[in-house]
Amino acid sequence: MQVKTISYKRVLNIGNYENKHLELFGEVLEGEDEEEAISRLMEMVERKVREPRESEIVALIKNLEGRASNLREQISYLEEKLGQLKSKEEQSTSLQEPDPDDIPFDSGSSNDDPTKNF
Repeated sequence: MQVKTISYKRVLNIGNYENKHLELFGEVLEGEDEEEAISRLMEMVERKVREPRESEIVALIKNLEGRASNLREQISYLEEKLGQLKSKEEQSTSLQEPDPDDIPFDSGSSNDDPTKNF
């Protein structure tokens, strides 16, 4: 049997219940290897059916890389600020020892008898 015409169809799901179809037909020339012709046709369909989607994905990746870089910068800035705050906290706690005799209380009335307010 001699193959004269070949075709290859690819259905690609692009989301939201949508599909993209691409089908190519080709003729096998006399003396041409049929398997090689089929492989070339399949490769061409697979490459062409994904081209527009591939550029969208590349653009999305670049966008995400930019956002990731921005987030890394923010993390670095916040880590630096945290270090500064910890340093200030250590300095303030090491300089000021709490007075054990300084116990806060409600000064209320100047009456010495607490039962008179009832």
